Amino acid sequence: MKKLRYILFLLLFLLAAVLFSFAACAPGQEEEPDRKQPVVTISSSSASLDLYESVQLTATAENTTDAIVWSSSDPSRATVENGLVTALATGNVHITASAGGASASCSVTITDSLAAPVLSVSDNVVELETDSTFTVTASVMLKGEAVENVQYTWTGGGSVASVTADGAKAEFRGLAAGTEEFYVSATVRGVYVAQKITVTVRTLDIVFDLANCVPGEEGNYAAKLYTLATGDYSDVLTPALTVYEKGVAVADAQVSWESEDSDVVRVENNRDLVAVAEGQTTVVCTYKEASFRVDITVTRTRIQLEGSVVAEENDLKPISLSGNITGTVTDATFKGVSVLGSFDAAKNELTLSAAKFPKDAEHLGEGEITLKTEKADYILSAALYTMVIHNSDELDSMRGIGEGANGYICDGYYILANDIAYTGSSFLPLAPEGVVGRGGSDAIAGITGGFRGVFDGKGYTITGLKFDLSVSSRAYNGMFGVLHRDGVVQNVAFEDASICGALIAYNGSGTVRNIYVHYAAIAGGTEGHYAGTVFTGGASVGATVEAVFIDATVSSGTIFNGTSAENTRLIGCGTGSTAVYNGVYIVTESSLRNAPVTNANGSDAYAGFRTYAAFTSDSSAKNVVAAWDQSIWTTDANGCPVFR
Repeated sequence: MKKLRYILFLLLFLLAAVLFSFAACAPGQEEEPDRKQPVVTISSSSASLDLYESVQLTATAENTTDAIVWSSSDPSRATVENGLVTALATGNVHITASAGGASASCSVTITDSLAAPVLSVSDNVVELETDSTFTVTASVMLKGEAVENVQYTWTGGGSVASVTADGAKAEFRGLAAGTEEFYVSATVRGVYVAQKITVTVRTLDIVFDLANCVPGEEGNYAAKLYTLATGDYSDVLTPALTVYEKGVAVADAQVSWESEDSDVVRVENNRDLVAVAEGQTTVVCTYKEASFRVDITVTRTRIQLEGSVVAEENDLKPISLSGNITGTVTDATFKGVSVLGSFDAAKNELTLSAAKFPKDAEHLGEGEITLKTEKADYILSAALYTMVIHNSDELDSMRGIGEGANGYICDGYYILANDIAYTGSSFLPLAPEGVVGRGGSDAIAGITGGFRGVFDGKGYTITGLKFDLSVSSRAYNGMFGVLHRDGVVQNVAFEDASICGALIAYNGSGTVRNIYVHYAAIAGGTEGHYAGTVFTGGASVGATVEAVFIDATVSSGTIFNGTSAENTRLIGCGTGSTAVYNGVYIVTESSLRNAPVTNANGSDAYAGFRTYAAFTSDSSAKNVVAAWDQSIWTTDANGCPVFR
């Protein structure tokens, strides 16, 4: 019985399921669609801000009617209001927009560029009369943009002027004559900024007239004083002052004078303004509540002493000075170098220091010795030389002077004092190629080695100068061997010179100008040791030869002795030379040995001639020679240039 009931229950269940399935699939019925999920989209997924900067974000929401809600993951670093993000502190923060359970975020990085706010005012200096007003406006800029809603504080003053402030504007009112300082300040984004305003109030009732000063702006004056009174120079100013009160001159007006720097100008007897030392300062004159300023410049007095002196390193003698020296001599300088040995005030004599005497040509030559005292500079025209050459022996002794610390530079300033007849057996060079060669190829080229001084013949003549290889194997080097690119040989004539190589320099660079040569004999000229006037071995960039005339003629016979054409370069220069020739000419015997110039620039002014007539008929050469220094050059009977 129980079994039958179970079977009937199962049949009824199956029938119900079939009926339910049939009803679900009945025609005319549709399945309910799925609901769409809300979506939020933000305008930017990342942003970078400087401290206190802002950025506007936007967001949209789909599939929801809920309002968008903004939030910051760290409000202490950045706030957000309606999508406007403002940076408050450095670091990273997430800004989130949410609606209907959905959200989107923007990652914001905040840095500090250290840009500071700048407070400025429309006027830092205000000048007004009593009872008048003047308005000053303040503003703050940050990164080139104005900062709004700044709280300004105005302070200062009270007796000379008052200030009434209204935010960024302040009105100053003059109360009494004088000067006061005011300040405007603000704290902007944690940074304190301020500006000073100087307010000067004047009264029209009092007027000053200072007759012996130069009027300036706003009723002020200017004056010049000197540290020592001499001639037209004054060291004291006694003001010629008239004070007018309400248009009437005040007799014996009681004024006070005060110097802002008494080490420059001091006030004596409440009237005399006395120069103390070189510099600038301001003296303020006050009468009652009114005042004015005198800007005074004190200049060190320079006094030119009479006469001139010549001093040479190896023969320093006391120098007698003309005129009195006021004060204690503290130094004596020449071309910026201290040369003071001692000063004998009783004898009025200056002695230069041998230890301080300049060794380089740059600080030698013609110039001024400046004697300094506490009151003035005394100027003496002077010429300082390494050596003043008077005779043949002194000319020979040049080579014993001045090898530099590196062993291959020779410096100094040498001059001729008169014409010299050379009596030596052979001249030896100052900077021979072998010695200079220790400095390497740049030294031989005159870049880092050689004679870098000055040899100035002063228009005098050396007669009979000779070079003999039997005396020295370096005789072919000429007078200077290697000429440094800063070296100068100038204003010297050579009569009856005898060479076995170069006359002036064999290698190097530098400048050779105003040279006259008359040869007596030209020997040597072996392979590698060329015979000629200058740079017969070679010249590097910067070598300049200008205003040179060479006479290699004889009345009979020949001046060439043992030379071959290919080894004779009477003007120069050697193979590879880059020297510049600006007016270099030679006249030689009719059988011109060879092209006298090698490796010269085609645009240079140079030429060789077989006769005097050929030279004088050359218009180009004549035009060049006409431009030479006529205080040195003249014309001989042959129409050729010679020294005066």
